[in-house]
Amino acid sequence: RLLLGDGLRANLIDPPFHFRYFGFGWLPHPPGYLIYAGVVAMGVLAVTMMLGWRYRISAWLLTGLLAWFFLLEEATYLNHFYLLFLMLFLLALTPVHQTWSLDARAGRIQGAVGTVPAWALLAFKLALEIVLLYAGIVKLTPDWLAGQPLTAWLEPSHDHWLLGPLVSQPWSGVVGSWGVIVLHLVGAPLLFFRWARMWVIVIYATFHLTNHMLFNIGIFPFMTIAGTLLFLDPDWPRRLGARFSGRPPAAPVAAARPPFPRLGRGMAAFLVSFLVFQTVFPLRHYLYPGNVAWTEEGHRFAWRMKLRDKEGWAIFRILDPETGRKWVVNPLDYLASRQYRQMVGRPDMVVQFAHHLAEVWARDRGVAGAEVRATVMVSLNGREPKPLVEPERDLARVTLSLGPADWITAHPGPLEAPAELAAGGR
Repeated sequence: RLLLGDGLRANLIDPPFHFRYFGFGWLPHPPGYLIYAGVVAMGVLAVTMMLGWRYRISAWLLTGLLAWFFLLEEATYLNHFYLLFLMLFLLALTPVHQTWSLDARAGRIQGAVGTVPAWALLAFKLALEIVLLYAGIVKLTPDWLAGQPLTAWLEPSHDHWLLGPLVSQPWSGVVGSWGVIVLHLVGAPLLFFRWARMWVIVIYATFHLTNHMLFNIGIFPFMTIAGTLLFLDPDWPRRLGARFSGRPPAAPVAAARPPFPRLGRGMAAFLVSFLVFQTVFPLRHYLYPGNVAWTEEGHRFAWRMKLRDKEGWAIFRILDPETGRKWVVNPLDYLASRQYRQMVGRPDMVVQFAHHLAEVWARDRGVAGAEVRATVMVSLNGREPKPLVEPERDLARVTLSLGPADWITAHPGPLEAPAELAAGGR
Protein backbone atom coordinates (compact mmCIF):
# COMPACT_ATOMS: atom_id res chain seq x y z
CA ARG A 1 0.00 0.00 0.00
CA LEU A 2 2.92 2.35 0.62
CA LEU A 3 4.40 1.69 -2.82
CA LEU A 4 1.30 1.38 -5.00
CA GLY A 5 -1.39 3.83 -6.04
CA ASP A 6 -1.66 7.08 -4.10
CA GLY A 7 0.74 5.81 -1.45
CA LEU A 8 3.60 5.69 -3.93
CA ARG A 9 3.12 9.30 -4.96
CA ALA A 10 2.38 10.53 -1.44
CA ASN A 11 5.42 8.89 0.13
CA LEU A 12 8.16 8.80 -2.50
CA ILE A 13 7.33 11.31 -5.23
CA ASP A 14 5.41 14.36 -4.01
CA PRO A 15 7.28 15.30 -0.80
CA PRO A 16 9.99 17.88 -1.53
CA PHE A 17 12.03 16.55 1.39
CA HIS A 18 12.83 12.95 2.29
CA PHE A 19 14.10 11.54 5.57
CA ARG A 20 17.12 9.31 5.04
CA TYR A 21 18.58 6.44 6.99
CA PHE A 22 21.87 7.16 8.73
CA GLY A 23 24.74 6.54 6.32
CA PHE A 24 22.54 6.39 3.21
CA GLY A 25 22.03 10.09 2.48
CA TRP A 26 24.17 9.63 -0.65
CA LEU A 27 21.63 7.29 -2.25
CA PRO A 28 20.12 9.08 -5.28
CA HIS A 29 16.39 9.74 -5.17
CA PRO A 30 15.03 9.07 -8.68
CA PRO A 31 12.38 11.19 -10.40
CA GLY A 32 8.77 10.04 -10.33
CA TYR A 33 8.76 8.25 -13.68
CA LEU A 34 11.73 6.11 -12.64
CA ILE A 35 10.02 5.23 -9.36
CA TYR A 36 6.97 4.01 -11.26
CA ALA A 37 9.24 2.12 -13.64
CA GLY A 38 11.02 0.57 -10.68
CA VAL A 39 7.73 -0.68 -9.21
CA VAL A 40 6.78 -2.23 -12.55
CA ALA A 41 10.23 -3.81 -12.78
CA MET A 42 9.87 -5.30 -9.30
CA GLY A 43 6.53 -6.79 -10.30
CA VAL A 44 8.01 -8.37 -13.43
CA LEU A 45 11.03 -9.68 -11.53
CA ALA A 46 8.80 -11.15 -8.84
CA VAL A 47 6.91 -13.13 -11.50
CA THR A 48 10.07 -14.37 -13.26
CA MET A 49 11.58 -15.27 -9.90
CA MET A 50 8.44 -17.15 -8.88
CA LEU A 51 8.45 -19.09 -12.15
CA GLY A 52 12.17 -19.78 -11.85
CA TRP A 53 13.06 -18.15 -15.17
CA ARG A 54 16.62 -16.79 -15.07
CA TYR A 55 16.18 -17.18 -11.35
CA ARG A 56 19.54 -15.92 -10.12
CA ILE A 57 19.40 -12.73 -12.17
CA SER A 58 15.77 -12.08 -11.22
CA ALA A 59 16.40 -12.71 -7.51
CA TRP A 60 19.42 -10.42 -7.21
CA LEU A 61 17.83 -7.64 -9.25
CA LEU A 62 14.63 -7.80 -7.20
CA THR A 63 16.59 -7.78 -3.94
CA GLY A 64 18.61 -4.77 -5.06
CA LEU A 65 15.57 -2.81 -6.24
CA LEU A 66 13.66 -3.49 -3.06
CA ALA A 67 16.64 -2.38 -0.97
CA TRP A 68 16.88 0.84 -2.98
CA PHE A 69 13.18 1.64 -2.54
CA PHE A 70 13.36 0.71 1.13
CA LEU A 71 16.19 3.18 1.73
CA LEU A 72 14.62 6.09 -0.15
CA GLU A 73 12.40 7.27 2.71
CA GLU A 74 12.91 6.60 6.40
CA ALA A 75 9.31 7.54 7.21
CA THR A 76 8.05 4.46 5.37
CA TYR A 77 10.02 2.02 7.55
CA LEU A 78 8.06 -1.10 8.40
CA ASN A 79 9.37 -4.33 9.85
CA HIS A 80 7.76 -6.42 7.13
CA PHE A 81 9.67 -4.52 4.43
CA TYR A 82 12.88 -5.38 6.27
CA LEU A 83 11.81 -9.02 6.65
CA LEU A 84 10.92 -9.18 2.96
CA PHE A 85 14.37 -7.90 2.05
CA LEU A 86 16.08 -10.49 4.27
CA MET A 87 14.02 -13.33 2.80
CA LEU A 88 14.74 -12.14 -0.74
CA PHE A 89 18.43 -11.94 0.08
CA LEU A 90 18.43 -15.55 1.27
CA LEU A 91 16.41 -16.64 -1.76
CA ALA A 92 18.97 -15.03 -4.06
CA LEU A 93 21.82 -16.62 -2.14
CA THR A 94 20.56 -20.20 -1.99
CA PRO A 95 19.78 -22.67 -4.82
CA VAL A 96 16.04 -22.96 -4.18
CA HIS A 97 15.21 -23.15 -7.90
CA GLN A 98 16.32 -26.76 -8.25
CA THR A 99 12.75 -27.97 -8.81
CA TRP A 100 9.50 -26.68 -10.27
CA SER A 101 11.40 -23.92 -12.09
CA LEU A 102 11.60 -22.99 -15.75
CA ASP A 103 15.39 -22.99 -15.45
CA ALA A 104 15.31 -26.66 -14.39
CA ARG A 105 12.90 -27.57 -17.18
CA ALA A 106 15.05 -25.76 -19.74
CA GLY A 107 18.17 -27.61 -18.59
CA ARG A 108 19.94 -24.48 -17.38
CA ILE A 109 20.74 -26.12 -14.03
CA GLN A 110 23.34 -28.81 -14.50
CA GLY A 111 22.43 -32.00 -12.65
CA ALA A 112 19.26 -30.48 -11.19
CA VAL A 113 17.03 -32.75 -9.12
CA GLY A 114 13.81 -32.15 -7.24
CA THR A 115 15.39 -31.12 -3.97
CA VAL A 116 17.37 -28.25 -2.49
CA PRO A 117 20.26 -28.67 -0.03
CA ALA A 118 19.35 -29.06 3.64
CA TRP A 119 21.61 -26.14 4.60
CA ALA A 120 19.52 -23.76 2.51
CA LEU A 121 16.31 -24.78 4.27
CA LEU A 122 18.02 -24.55 7.65
CA ALA A 123 19.19 -21.00 6.89
CA PHE A 124 15.60 -19.88 6.28
CA LYS A 125 14.35 -21.64 9.41
CA LEU A 126 16.98 -20.04 11.64
CA ALA A 127 16.46 -16.58 10.13
CA LEU A 128 12.72 -16.79 10.75
CA GLU A 129 13.25 -18.27 14.22
CA ILE A 130 15.32 -15.22 15.18
CA VAL A 131 12.48 -12.91 14.12
CA LEU A 132 9.84 -14.91 16.00
CA LEU A 133 11.88 -15.12 19.20
CA TYR A 134 12.63 -11.41 19.18
CA ALA A 135 8.93 -10.69 18.66
CA GLY A 136 8.49 -12.12 22.15
CA ILE A 137 11.71 -10.99 23.81
CA VAL A 138 11.23 -7.30 23.01
CA LYS A 139 7.81 -7.33 24.68
CA LEU A 140 9.24 -8.12 28.11
CA THR A 141 8.78 -4.49 29.15
CA PRO A 142 6.75 -2.97 32.02
CA ASP A 143 4.33 -1.23 29.66
CA TRP A 144 3.60 -4.34 27.58
CA LEU A 145 3.23 -6.58 30.64
CA ALA A 146 0.72 -4.05 32.01
CA GLY A 147 -1.32 -4.43 28.82
CA GLN A 148 -0.27 -1.23 27.11
CA PRO A 149 -0.41 -0.18 24.37
CA LEU A 150 -2.41 -3.25 23.27
CA THR A 151 -5.40 -2.32 25.44
CA ALA A 152 -5.57 1.08 23.77
CA TRP A 153 -5.18 -0.40 20.30
CA LEU A 154 -8.07 -2.81 20.86
CA GLU A 155 -10.56 -0.06 21.75
CA PRO A 156 -11.47 0.86 18.15
CA SER A 157 -12.25 -2.84 17.53
CA HIS A 158 -14.79 -3.22 20.35
CA ASP A 159 -17.59 -3.22 17.77
CA HIS A 160 -15.85 -5.62 15.37
CA TRP A 161 -18.43 -7.94 13.83
CA LEU A 162 -16.55 -11.10 14.89
CA LEU A 163 -13.96 -10.27 17.55
CA GLY A 164 -15.68 -7.37 19.27
CA PRO A 165 -17.22 -9.36 22.16
CA LEU A 166 -13.80 -10.79 22.97
CA VAL A 167 -11.53 -7.75 22.64
CA SER A 168 -13.97 -5.49 24.50
CA GLN A 169 -13.45 -7.43 27.74
CA PRO A 170 -11.46 -5.43 30.35
CA TRP A 171 -8.89 -8.21 30.63
CA SER A 172 -8.33 -8.68 26.89
CA GLY A 173 -5.36 -6.30 26.61
CA VAL A 174 -3.38 -7.88 29.45
CA VAL A 175 -4.20 -11.46 28.46
CA GLY A 176 -3.38 -10.70 24.84
CA SER A 177 -0.08 -9.06 25.78
CA TRP A 178 1.07 -12.03 27.86
CA GLY A 179 -0.26 -14.47 25.29
CA VAL A 180 1.86 -12.92 22.54
CA ILE A 181 4.99 -13.38 24.65
CA VAL A 182 4.20 -17.02 25.39
CA LEU A 183 3.34 -17.71 21.76
CA HIS A 184 6.69 -16.45 20.51
CA LEU A 185 9.01 -17.58 23.29
CA VAL A 186 7.47 -21.04 23.63
CA GLY A 187 5.81 -21.60 20.26
CA ALA A 188 8.73 -20.57 18.05
CA PRO A 189 11.20 -23.18 19.44
CA LEU A 190 8.48 -25.85 19.31
CA LEU A 191 8.35 -25.46 15.52
CA PHE A 192 11.48 -27.63 15.42
CA PHE A 193 9.64 -30.57 17.05
CA ARG A 194 7.37 -32.70 14.86
CA TRP A 195 4.98 -33.64 17.69
CA ALA A 196 4.13 -29.98 18.36
CA ARG A 197 4.72 -28.40 14.97
CA MET A 198 1.24 -28.56 13.47
CA TRP A 199 -0.44 -27.28 16.61
CA VAL A 200 1.95 -24.33 16.76
CA ILE A 201 1.42 -23.53 13.08
CA VAL A 202 -2.37 -23.53 13.59
CA ILE A 203 -2.04 -21.23 16.61
CA TYR A 204 0.33 -18.93 14.72
CA ALA A 205 -2.06 -18.80 11.74
CA THR A 206 -4.97 -17.94 14.05
CA PHE A 207 -2.91 -15.27 15.78
CA HIS A 208 -1.79 -13.61 12.54
CA LEU A 209 -5.22 -13.75 10.93
CA THR A 210 -6.64 -12.09 14.05
CA ASN A 211 -3.99 -9.38 13.76
CA HIS A 212 -4.93 -8.89 10.13
CA MET A 213 -8.58 -8.36 11.07
CA LEU A 214 -7.87 -5.98 13.94
CA PHE A 215 -4.84 -3.97 12.83
CA ASN A 216 -3.44 -2.42 9.69
CA ILE A 217 -0.14 -4.31 9.48
CA GLY A 218 0.05 -5.06 5.77
CA ILE A 219 1.52 -8.30 4.49
CA PHE A 220 3.38 -9.26 7.66
CA PRO A 221 0.80 -11.82 8.93
CA PHE A 222 0.74 -13.68 5.62
CA MET A 223 4.53 -13.65 5.29
CA THR A 224 4.89 -15.16 8.74
CA ILE A 225 2.20 -17.81 8.15
CA ALA A 226 3.96 -18.81 4.93
CA GLY A 227 7.30 -18.84 6.74
CA THR A 228 6.10 -21.25 9.42
CA LEU A 229 5.31 -23.78 6.68
CA LEU A 230 9.07 -24.11 6.13
CA PHE A 231 9.22 -26.11 9.37
CA LEU A 232 7.04 -28.88 7.93
CA ASP A 233 8.66 -31.93 6.31
CA PRO A 234 10.20 -30.72 3.04
CA ASP A 235 8.11 -33.03 0.85
CA TRP A 236 4.74 -31.84 2.18
CA PRO A 237 3.74 -30.12 -1.11
CA ARG A 238 4.30 -33.39 -3.00
CA ARG A 239 2.35 -35.40 -0.44
CA LEU A 240 -0.48 -32.86 -0.44
CA GLY A 241 -0.63 -32.94 -4.24
CA ALA A 242 -0.66 -36.72 -4.22
CA ARG A 243 -3.55 -36.78 -1.76
CA PHE A 244 -5.69 -34.65 -4.06
CA SER A 245 -4.61 -36.43 -7.25
CA GLY A 246 -4.91 -39.95 -5.87
CA ARG A 247 -1.44 -40.84 -7.14
CA PRO A 248 1.62 -41.62 -5.04
CA PRO A 249 3.98 -38.67 -4.55
CA ALA A 250 6.73 -38.45 -7.13
CA ALA A 251 10.18 -39.13 -5.79
CA PRO A 252 13.09 -36.79 -6.62
CA VAL A 253 15.02 -37.80 -9.71
CA ALA A 254 18.38 -39.31 -8.88
CA ALA A 255 21.35 -37.57 -10.42
CA ALA A 256 24.43 -39.20 -11.84
CA ARG A 257 26.51 -36.81 -9.81
CA PRO A 258 25.78 -34.52 -6.87
CA PRO A 259 23.15 -31.99 -7.97
CA PHE A 260 25.00 -29.16 -6.27
CA PRO A 261 28.27 -28.81 -4.35
CA ARG A 262 28.31 -29.32 -0.62
CA LEU A 263 28.22 -26.24 1.53
CA GLY A 264 31.66 -24.71 1.13
CA ARG A 265 33.62 -23.02 3.86
CA GLY A 266 33.10 -19.59 2.36
CA MET A 267 29.33 -19.90 2.14
CA ALA A 268 29.17 -21.54 5.58
CA ALA A 269 31.16 -18.70 7.12
CA PHE A 270 28.98 -16.11 5.39
CA LEU A 271 25.71 -17.70 6.51
CA VAL A 272 26.94 -18.08 10.08
CA SER A 273 28.05 -14.43 10.09
CA PHE A 274 24.69 -13.38 8.66
CA LEU A 275 22.74 -15.25 11.34
CA VAL A 276 25.02 -14.04 14.14
CA PHE A 277 24.54 -10.46 12.95
CA GLN A 278 20.76 -10.90 12.88
CA THR A 279 20.98 -12.22 16.44
CA VAL A 280 23.23 -9.51 17.86
CA PHE A 281 22.19 -6.37 15.97
CA PRO A 282 18.71 -6.11 17.57
CA LEU A 283 20.43 -5.88 20.98
CA ARG A 284 22.33 -2.71 20.17
CA HIS A 285 19.85 -0.52 22.09
CA TYR A 286 21.55 -1.75 25.29
CA LEU A 287 24.57 0.33 24.25
CA TYR A 288 22.53 3.52 24.64
CA PRO A 289 21.27 5.16 27.83
CA GLY A 290 17.57 5.64 28.31
CA ASN A 291 14.52 3.69 27.21
CA VAL A 292 14.57 2.68 23.54
CA ALA A 293 10.80 3.15 23.28
CA TRP A 294 11.40 6.85 23.99
CA THR A 295 14.80 7.57 22.44
CA GLU A 296 14.37 5.25 19.40
CA GLU A 297 18.13 4.57 19.54
CA GLY A 298 18.33 0.98 18.37
CA HIS A 299 14.64 0.61 17.63
CA ARG A 300 14.72 -0.03 13.89
CA PHE A 301 15.84 -3.38 12.45
CA ALA A 302 15.32 -4.97 15.88
CA TRP A 303 11.87 -6.58 15.44
CA ARG A 304 10.29 -4.24 17.98
CA MET A 305 6.91 -4.75 16.31
CA LYS A 306 3.68 -3.17 17.57
CA LEU A 307 5.41 -2.33 20.81
CA ARG A 308 4.77 1.32 21.60
CA ASP A 309 2.33 4.06 20.73
CA LYS A 310 3.44 7.65 20.32
CA GLU A 311 1.08 10.54 19.71
CA GLY A 312 2.04 14.19 19.68
CA TRP A 313 2.71 17.38 17.79
CA ALA A 314 5.69 19.50 16.79
CA ILE A 315 6.40 23.16 16.15
CA PHE A 316 9.75 24.49 14.93
CA ARG A 317 11.17 27.93 15.76
CA ILE A 318 13.79 29.56 13.56
CA LEU A 319 16.02 32.45 14.61
CA ASP A 320 18.25 34.66 12.49
CA PRO A 321 21.18 35.20 14.89
CA GLU A 322 22.28 38.37 13.10
CA THR A 323 18.98 40.28 13.00
CA GLY A 324 17.08 38.56 15.77
CA ARG A 325 14.15 37.90 13.45
CA LYS A 326 12.07 34.85 14.34
CA TRP A 327 9.76 32.46 12.50
CA VAL A 328 7.42 29.72 13.70
CA VAL A 329 7.10 26.79 11.30
CA ASN A 330 4.36 24.20 11.08
CA PRO A 331 6.05 21.02 9.75
CA LEU A 332 2.91 20.07 7.82
CA ASP A 333 3.68 22.97 5.49
CA TYR A 334 6.75 21.02 4.35
CA LEU A 335 6.02 17.35 5.05
CA ALA A 336 3.50 14.74 3.95
CA SER A 337 1.13 13.56 6.68
CA ARG A 338 2.91 10.22 7.14
CA GLN A 339 6.29 11.94 7.33
CA TYR A 340 4.95 14.26 10.03
CA ARG A 341 3.41 11.44 12.09
CA GLN A 342 6.61 9.42 11.97
CA MET A 343 8.86 12.38 12.73
CA VAL A 344 6.97 13.42 15.85
CA GLY A 345 8.04 10.33 17.76
CA ARG A 346 11.55 9.90 16.35
CA PRO A 347 14.30 12.27 17.53
CA ASP A 348 16.70 11.58 14.65
CA MET A 349 14.03 12.60 12.15
CA VAL A 350 13.35 15.77 14.14
CA VAL A 351 17.02 16.69 13.71
CA GLN A 352 16.97 15.87 10.00
CA PHE A 353 14.02 18.18 9.50
CA ALA A 354 15.72 20.94 11.52
CA HIS A 355 18.74 20.69 9.21
CA HIS A 356 16.41 20.89 6.22
CA LEU A 357 14.77 24.05 7.55
CA ALA A 358 18.18 25.65 8.08
CA GLU A 359 19.08 24.83 4.47
CA VAL A 360 15.78 26.23 3.18
CA TRP A 361 16.20 29.46 5.12
CA ALA A 362 19.77 29.86 3.83
CA ARG A 363 18.78 29.12 0.23
CA ASP A 364 15.44 30.91 -0.07
CA ARG A 365 15.68 33.70 2.52
CA GLY A 366 19.39 34.35 2.64
CA VAL A 367 19.58 33.60 6.36
CA ALA A 368 22.98 32.00 6.84
CA GLY A 369 23.52 30.08 10.06
CA ALA A 370 19.85 30.03 11.08
CA GLU A 371 19.19 28.51 14.51
CA VAL A 372 16.43 25.92 14.62
CA ARG A 373 14.69 24.78 17.79
CA ALA A 374 11.74 22.44 18.18
CA THR A 375 8.96 21.93 20.65
CA VAL A 376 7.96 18.30 20.22
CA MET A 377 5.37 17.09 22.72
CA VAL A 378 4.89 13.31 22.75
CA SER A 379 2.68 10.92 24.69
CA LEU A 380 4.16 7.43 25.08
CA ASN A 381 1.61 4.66 25.62
CA GLY A 382 -0.96 7.04 27.08
CA ARG A 383 1.26 9.05 29.42
CA GLU A 384 1.00 12.79 29.72
CA PRO A 385 2.76 14.48 26.78
CA LYS A 386 6.37 15.41 27.48
CA PRO A 387 9.06 17.17 25.40
CA LEU A 388 10.90 14.61 23.26
CA VAL A 389 13.93 16.80 22.55
CA GLU A 390 15.42 19.71 24.45
CA PRO A 391 13.28 22.71 23.40
CA GLU A 392 16.13 25.23 23.64
CA ARG A 393 18.74 23.14 21.82
CA ASP A 394 19.79 24.49 18.42
CA LEU A 395 19.13 21.35 16.40
CA ALA A 396 20.70 22.84 13.29
CA ARG A 397 24.05 22.43 15.09
CA VAL A 398 23.41 18.83 16.14
CA THR A 399 25.32 16.19 14.17
CA LEU A 400 23.66 12.81 13.88
CA SER A 401 25.92 9.89 14.71
CA LEU A 402 25.83 6.34 16.01
CA GLY A 403 26.71 7.59 19.48
CA PRO A 404 24.24 8.41 22.27
CA ALA A 405 22.24 11.59 21.72
CA ASP A 406 22.47 14.14 24.51
CA TRP A 407 19.64 16.29 23.12
CA ILE A 408 16.89 13.72 23.74
CA THR A 409 15.01 14.25 27.01
CA ALA A 410 14.67 11.66 29.76
CA HIS A 411 12.02 8.93 29.59
CA PRO A 412 8.70 10.19 31.01
CA GLY A 413 8.57 7.49 33.71
CA PRO A 414 6.29 4.53 34.48
CA LEU A 415 2.65 4.27 33.56
CA GLU A 416 0.42 5.75 36.22
CA ALA A 417 -3.02 5.13 34.72
CA PRO A 418 -4.60 3.11 31.92
CA ALA A 419 -3.97 4.62 28.51
CA GLU A 420 -6.82 5.86 26.36
CA LEU A 421 -5.31 6.21 22.93
CA ALA A 422 -6.54 5.36 19.48
CA ALA A 423 -4.69 2.69 17.56
CA GLY A 424 -1.30 4.11 16.69
CA GLY A 425 2.28 3.70 15.51
CA ARG A 426 4.42 0.70 14.86
